[in-house]
Amino acid sequence: MVSESVRCAIVELHCGGSSNPEICKTLKLRRDAVKRVVDRFRETGDVQDRPRSGRKKTARTPQVREAVRKMIKRNPDRSIMKLAKKYKIGYASMHKLVTEDLHLKSYKISRGHLLTDAKKAERLQKCKKLRAESRGSGFANVVFSDEKIFTI
Repeated sequence: MVSESVRCAIVELHCGGSSNPEICKTLKLRRDAVKRVVDRFRETGDVQDRPRSGRKKTARTPQVREAVRKMIKRNPDRSIMKLAKKYKIGYASMHKLVTEDLHLKSYKISRGHLLTDAKKAERLQKCKKLRAESRGSGFANVVFSDEKIFTI
């Protein structure tokens, strides 16, 4: 594949009256590359790439992107799954739209334990009680294991 600047140089030399073999020697390119560029220039009058055939975007269109951006701005707690269901597109497409197109990161707020002074005092009492029980033979009959539970 020949870059656009080289294609422009080929066309300028061609319009200047140079033959294909002369252009090949001057720019040190292969004959088929020069011929392809010259033929395309004669056919279309331009050196740009032709538009590619292929499947068009249906899920991540600018309209959907803008609507999702506004919805997230109104309610940032909305999940990607709910957004995908609302716009009738797949979860993966919505996830790509949010992360790649809108440059957002999803997260879940984690909540810690609510330790009040009363709960801390209660925990301290339980720990002291367990320590007191473990001093004697209180835990002699307790088996700590990650194996199957069994009865003796």
